[in-house]
Amino acid sequence: MTEKMDQEDSKVTKKRIYMFALVIMLIVIVIASIKLFSKLNTNESTAPVAVVIPKSEVIVPEVTESQIDDIVSPEVKEQPISVIEPVETKALPIAVVKTLPQLNDSDLSIQTELTQYFAKQTLKLFVKDDMVRRFVVYVDNIGKGKIAKKHSPLIEPQSSFSVIDGDILTIAPQSYDRYTPYVELFTSMTPQQAVSFYKEYKPLFDEAYEEIGYQERDFDEAILDAIDMILTTPIVTGNVPLLTESVVYKYAYSEWEQLPPAQKQLLRMGARNVKKVKSALKGIKKYLEVPE
Repeated sequence: MTEKMDQEDSKVTKKRIYMFALVIMLIVIVIASIKLFSKLNTNESTAPVAVVIPKSEVIVPEVTESQIDDIVSPEVKEQPISVIEPVETKALPIAVVKTLPQLNDSDLSIQTELTQYFAKQTLKLFVKDDMVRRFVVYVDNIGKGKIAKKHSPLIEPQSSFSVIDGDILTIAPQSYDRYTPYVELFTSMTPQQAVSFYKEYKPLFDEAYEEIGYQERDFDEAILDAIDMILTTPIVTGNVPLLTESVVYKYAYSEWEQLPPAQKQLLRMGARNVKKVKSALKGIKKYLEVPE
């Protein structure tokens, strides 16, 4: 009986040893598989692993100049350094903005500016006070066919109007000549210069134009109206017959006498002077209508 029990215990012991060895073998196989799988993943992955090092733990070693020379190869040190020359650029022109005086204080500035275009003798033809306002009122009236003598920007001719009293009463040639200095003054500036001068002081002309009640209208329109009034004035050549009525002279032909006062005054300048004025005004109109 005892011998039989010993045999059974021996069988149980062998079975336990066998089971334990089997478990150990399985554990070894699992560990080996994990290591192999991890190694394959490491070889196949190309993405670098970011390792964050605290800033306080970063140590930058000091490198001396001699150590730098040892690091840099002689070939690199002997290569010439290319210098990029600075590119020369043209400076853009600076627009000079002129500071205009106040309208009430503009006479001296305008007189000084006019000396660039006219001789001293010619400048004496200008009325020196309230020059901008005079010009504005005078031009506005001309555009309406009127003459505003009290607001004329120019002084009146020194010589008086004269006639030839013959078989027919006509205008004397010397009456035309008294307007020649004014025509020469007017044509001394080129159309470009005249328009440039006007545009330089345009804010003052506009201000004076608003003063007489034109808040919604640009003074350019008044100038163009005045130019058109003069350009449509007929040119009369030869002797101009007149009629006398008391102390007043009238044109003998009704088509002339019925012209607006501004055009009748222009006829007194003579055909030669009228042609010069018209030619200058055509140029001024051309440059005045060019958009800025």
